[in-house]
Amino acid sequence: MSEYKGIKGFQVQTRTEDPAPFAQALADNPYAGSWASGGTMNTARRHLGGGSVGTQTAGLTAGGYLSTSPGSGALANSEEYDGSSWTEGNDLNGARYDSARFGTQTASYVAGGEGYPVPSPGVTAIVENYNGTSWTETTDLPTTRRTSSGAGTATAGLVFAGQLSGAAPLTDTSLEWDGSSWTAGGTMNTARKYLTGYGIQTYAHAAGGYTTTDVAIVEQYNGTAWTEIADLNTARQQLSGTGTYTSSLVFGGSAPPATAKTESWDNSSWTEVADLSTAVKWHGSGGSNNTSALSFGGSPGSGRTGATEEWAFSGVQPTDAASYANAITGDFYYNSTTGQFKTVNDGGVPIGTWASGGTLPRETYNSAATGTVSATLLWSGYDDSAYFNDSLEFNGSTWGSPVNMNVPATGGRFGVGTQTASLAISGYNPSPAPGIGMPQVESYNGSAWSEIADVNTGISGHGVAGNTSNAIKYAGTTAMVSPSHPTKSYEATTEQYNGSSWTEVADLNTAREGVCFANQMPYTAGVAVGGSNAPGAVLAIHEIWNGSAWTETGDLNTARSNGGGASDGTQTSIIVYGGNNPAPGYLANNEFWNGTSWTEVNDLSAGRYGLGATGASSTNAMAIGNYPSESNANTWEHFVAGDFSIKTVTTS
Repeated sequence: MSEYKGIKGFQVQTRTEDPAPFAQALADNPYAGSWASGGTMNTARRHLGGGSVGTQTAGLTAGGYLSTSPGSGALANSEEYDGSSWTEGNDLNGARYDSARFGTQTASYVAGGEGYPVPSPGVTAIVENYNGTSWTETTDLPTTRRTSSGAGTATAGLVFAGQLSGAAPLTDTSLEWDGSSWTAGGTMNTARKYLTGYGIQTYAHAAGGYTTTDVAIVEQYNGTAWTEIADLNTARQQLSGTGTYTSSLVFGGSAPPATAKTESWDNSSWTEVADLSTAVKWHGSGGSNNTSALSFGGSPGSGRTGATEEWAFSGVQPTDAASYANAITGDFYYNSTTGQFKTVNDGGVPIGTWASGGTLPRETYNSAATGTVSATLLWSGYDDSAYFNDSLEFNGSTWGSPVNMNVPATGGRFGVGTQTASLAISGYNPSPAPGIGMPQVESYNGSAWSEIADVNTGISGHGVAGNTSNAIKYAGTTAMVSPSHPTKSYEATTEQYNGSSWTEVADLNTAREGVCFANQMPYTAGVAVGGSNAPGAVLAIHEIWNGSAWTETGDLNTARSNGGGASDGTQTSIIVYGGNNPAPGYLANNEFWNGTSWTEVNDLSAGRYGLGATGASSTNAMAIGNYPSESNANTWEHFVAGDFSIKTVTTS
């Protein structure tokens, strides 16, 4: 029988337990990250544009500028990075530089810039989309734009700041992309150019840049408005960055002169970490967070370079296998206790546990929740004696005083947003019986609720996605079962909100209510998981929304309705937990979706049904309440994972 070492070329370490958490290792040694040389680009270039595209092992660049002989001017060249080398791909349709960029290696956009069409120079509004093979011109920006930055995905993008023409004043405007068209977004606090951006459309960062001088300003976008957060330690322009709103890295730029400084963001402050090996500006970037990043091309101060550098958290090296204390990113080992091959923080199936979070101010069932574990907004629902018409804020340790809503006490009134900017969408009013779905929608601004445009069809038990300016609601029922109303309808309708009104769009493939949803999703990337379409019947069906249509994909392992869900905002990293299946009863099961299949992960401490659910990602989530009179109806649990992943081993 072949040994793994003979097949793969190295021997796997065996341990009886997992190393100390990656997060703890990072906290213990925040300077442990370092930059290492990667593959050299085929065409050296600078002015690679603002925005991060792809990851450290799946990067992409297109366009740029040649600054010295031989050759000069804008480039159309496109290259892909596989983690070790760059490969030439199909060119842009028009050469350009200083464009905004966003997306992934196989689904990205280049928007605006200068130099198109060749040979005539000038600022352009042209947008091109890359599908992994070729570039195609798509819907133009509303106006020409250069030196901007971008963030987001192929179906939920963002372009912001820069200049609207070559000599125009700096702009503070932003534009949102929904996969087919551009609409105006929130206005930034500071107009600037040569900044960097990253994140998703509803949680984006804009860092650094130039006004009349280099700035250290960082702003965060919530899908509606820009808010200033902590400044960088070093003011700079022409920088790059990558990551998420809770975990990011910025590096390089001009301070002036060109700098190698690198700073890490932990959701509260910026920390200077190890420098790039070479100072650089006007470079490109890719990556996932503050532990995995890519820097390429640019200018070391003059001229251009094709050099690539890769950032990784190196951890604390072990003195020996037995006393190995802290995890190293990418480390691969066999846990003899669990019988699993594992890696550290590689994006596989999350290994985590549910822990008691504490006691709620009251029992709650069919409540809605938005925000994060440390900044939660909880509203509506009921206990044994009454329905609620108020909301509660949670700061990570205590629940605040109730804030009343405008509509009567309700249940099943789910919504989207953050603790300070949420929508409570539809739901049902229990009086008079039988509890008919109501159309009202309310908006919360952090201190008070106000009524806004009604949905077309009042509904409860529905799914939701988006934010306060762009949202969808789907599935559900128009009436609740009661002695006077023993049956109910099951809905497949989807309605979309554009900031002022609701419009019916494409239906689900399977009508149902009680879907288990992850409300952290953008409005162009909803998920409808599980649910019920007949009394006593539950579903395992999983559908995903692309902004215009629903598609069925892999089923859950355990059918359920009225469970909770959490996501990092993508359709490839979701957990679904709890819910009801009449055969076993209330479920504690927790399943993870990686974009291809569902895998069972650690269960809740007890079955929960009709729970409130929220969180920042599929590795950091909340399960709130339970059916009245059941155990844990007045408690909540917290799921934390992400330090380790189960690894599938291929031996041939």
